[in-house]
Amino acid sequence: MAHSPMNGGRIGNNTANYDGGGVYLYNPGAVFTQTGGVVGGNLAYINGGGVHVFSGNAILKGGDIINNTASSNGGGVYVHTTSAAFTQMMGGIVLNQAMGGGGGGVFVDVGRATLTGGRIISNTAGDGGGGGVHVASGEFSANGPVRIVATRPSAAAAASMQQPT
Repeated sequence: MAHSPMNGGRIGNNTANYDGGGVYLYNPGAVFTQTGGVVGGNLAYINGGGVHVFSGNAILKGGDIINNTASSNGGGVYVHTTSAAFTQMMGGIVLNQAMGGGGGGVFVDVGRATLTGGRIISNTAGDGGGGGVHVASGEFSANGPVRIVATRPSAAAAASMQQPT
């Protein structure tokens, strides 16, 4: 298992031609834990402007995922496959943008997202909706002191969920 902790500093101003402008997790055993610092100002030309979890586990215990952009879905965080998970315990997902799709803050494709604390504030989604959170067909749960506020979706509410087809 590969574990990458981030206790401070900045992952910023990066560009990915495909997915994961700042951080990209690919291996099922990969774990990225952010307890401080900033993942910010990154761009992905497809999904996951700040963090893209294809497979593995990303955990936000502190710090911020701020001002990232994805051309499609998941401006802040994109949770991709069934072996992908994202947990937010503290910290913020703020001012991210999904330009052409959904989930300005967090987009859950078929993976799993769990929020037990923190804030998702002032994110923007395109036509896919869910300025704060968009769940396509994955799992999403929120309990505890979680705030999802002041999002700016162009086509739907702060959170949106699709029915599987």
